[in-house]
This record gives sequence, structure tokens and C-alpha cells, in this order.
Amino acid sequence: MAETRRWILKHRLPSQIMHFLLLLSWFTLAVTGFGVKFGWVSGPTAVSFIKWHVYAGALLTFASLGYVLFAWRSFTALVRELFTWDRDTWLWWTNLGGYPQKILRLGKPKEYPQTKYNAGQKFFGIVVLLAILVVIVTGWQMYFFP
Repeated sequence: MAETRRWILKHRLPSQIMHFLLLLSWFTLAVTGFGVKFGWVSGPTAVSFIKWHVYAGALLTFASLGYVLFAWRSFTALVRELFTWDRDTWLWWTNLGGYPQKILRLGKPKEYPQTKYNAGQKFFGIVVLLAILVVIVTGWQMYFFP
């Protein structure tokens, strides 16, 4: 009998689309931004890079705002999860979730129960949310008020 594989998706389609668009925009922003900033390109290529940088900034803005507007329940659930820190979340930091002990084979670490995201993932998620907000605000500020 043929084996049937079933996928268990952690993220729904709106979240997957948003992540893909963020990947495209961040990659394009990095290449075009560093290319112009460090002089890796010049002349007409630099002008083209600047145009693509603005397009990628618009994509980042609309992907982020689109997710907030069209997947409001998912977005608020994510924010609520990221900013909910209980005793076990704080205790996770005492041994970094046991990862150093596991990687270096130093014995069985003490593990603390976590929710959907562990403390490290929550911290990284907060940093990413703030970074996206700062990049969007400062990017459009530089575009409209050079």
C-alpha cells in the first residue's frame, strides 16, 4: 500500500506569501543598498540600483502593511505571543534552551516549557518587527525628505 504523506503547516498562506515577499524585498534592498553605498556600481547601473531599491522598499512596505491589514488576527496573535513572557520564558535564558549543552554534548540540560515560540525566537521576532518598522519609516523619510 502506498504511503501518504501529509504536511502540517506552521504558517497559513497569507503568512507564507508575506514571508516570501519580505525575502525578495530584503535581498533586493541589501544588494542595491550595499552596491550603491560602497561604490560597487556606478553611473547608469547605480541609478538603476537606486530605482530598484525604492521598488523593493515599496514591496517591503506593502507586504508588511498588507499582512497587518488582511491577516489582522494572525498578526495580533503573533504580537501577543511575542510579547508574552512568563517565568519559564525568562528561565529559558539561563541555559539558552539547553542548546549549548546539546551541541557540545555536555549532558542533559534542564528544559523549561515554552509556548509556540521559545524565548530566543520571541526575542528575534521582536527585533525583526522593530527593524522592519524602522527600515520602512526611515526609508520613506529619506525618499520624501532627502
